[in-house]
Amino acid sequence: MAITVNTSALLSSGGFDVQSLADAMIQADSAPEQIWQSQLQTAQSQASALQTLSSDLSNLSEDAHALNDYVGAFSSRTSSSSDSSVVTATVASGASVGTHTVTVTNLASNASYYSNTTIATGDTTLAGGGTLSIKVGNGTTQTIDLGTYNSLNEVAAQINKLSSGVKANVINDSSGAILSVVGNGTGKANDVTLSTTTGAALAFTQTGSGNDANFSVDGIPLTSATNTVTGIVPNVSFQLLGLSSNPVDVSVNADTNAASQAITNFVNDYNTLISAINAQFTFDTSTNSAGPLAGDSVVRQLQEQMLGAISGSTSSSGSITGLSSLGISMNDDGTLSLDSSTLNNALTSNFSDVQSFLQNTSNGFALNMSNLLTTLTDPTNGPISVDLQGIDATENSLNDSINNFNENMTILRQQLVNQLTQASNALQELPLEEADLGQMPTVSNNNKS
Repeated sequence: MAITVNTSALLSSGGFDVQSLADAMIQADSAPEQIWQSQLQTAQSQASALQTLSSDLSNLSEDAHALNDYVGAFSSRTSSSSDSSVVTATVASGASVGTHTVTVTNLASNASYYSNTTIATGDTTLAGGGTLSIKVGNGTTQTIDLGTYNSLNEVAAQINKLSSGVKANVINDSSGAILSVVGNGTGKANDVTLSTTTGAALAFTQTGSGNDANFSVDGIPLTSATNTVTGIVPNVSFQLLGLSSNPVDVSVNADTNAASQAITNFVNDYNTLISAINAQFTFDTSTNSAGPLAGDSVVRQLQEQMLGAISGSTSSSGSITGLSSLGISMNDDGTLSLDSSTLNNALTSNFSDVQSFLQNTSNGFALNMSNLLTTLTDPTNGPISVDLQGIDATENSLNDSINNFNENMTILRQQLVNQLTQASNALQELPLEEADLGQMPTVSNNNKS
């Protein structure tokens, strides 16, 4: 770009704006930097788009791994009971699907006592002394001197300090206060023996003893010190809640909701990835351009691999002959549609076939997708990572060129400022020199020929 200087204006003004002229001259030489800035902006747009695709790809990879996880969604279990007032169950991942019959003839219980004497309040002084003895199971007998502790509140506090396996409380009602002593644990091993000496300030009545639960699972008679029973059926915990005259059916079921959600997550994240890829090749008439990665062969190859992995799936298992058996179909743009009704029917009717279709160790769909996505998302050698490394190197090179160019332009500008300042100063001195010339004396020539 040429710089036009109005020399007559400069001469008439006796000087010029050095800084503005230097900036204009530098600007005229900035074409290389403008090209580099444009290239840098393109590289940054490409990097941003690739990072989005990388994130979408990672999400899909996690979904594929979840579908192929033997202890994931397809090992999740739920339980049901034909009479939840008698027994329920809590099931852990991997429990065998099936139904167990449970009969409960006795619940585990803890020992309980209450004092026979009603006192006005918990702080009322007890009449008499004597001792109170407490023994839990086969433990050591511990005693309390009732003559030392003169109220129900004091006796209760002392019992609790013993940490003997019982809990003492003072119960107040309209009749006054009594002392309650209850065993901390259930079962025969936690039964409580409580007694006082003859004539002691307190006497007690037993209202319950520590007993084991008596029940059967699938016809096998069993006992338990607690009403929460574990270890009978692997990964299943039974909660005994009441007595039953008839067997109660407790079922362990595959968690179809968890499996359905895992498949839905995969379809949704697959569509997110494919839509993001498609957007790179969609021509925008308002900008007359496609996405920043429209010319990137890596992205085109990624699109082909994803579409091929879905359309080329040949895995089958029993009633499940392909993705269509799960209600999954491909749209014209490569995205997927999911028929939830078809999926739920497949999971309800043929859960094991669905699981085998996905997780078959030779050609399971989820296994194949997981292996492919593991390669594609490799942080070092994955195609997107390699592509990003190349763009990053381009950005670094462009930034170096721009920085070096700016440093050189800064030096050049200062040189121009110095030169232009000298020129401006010289112009400012011209009027003075002209004035000096005008004041010079005229020399007369008196010689006549």
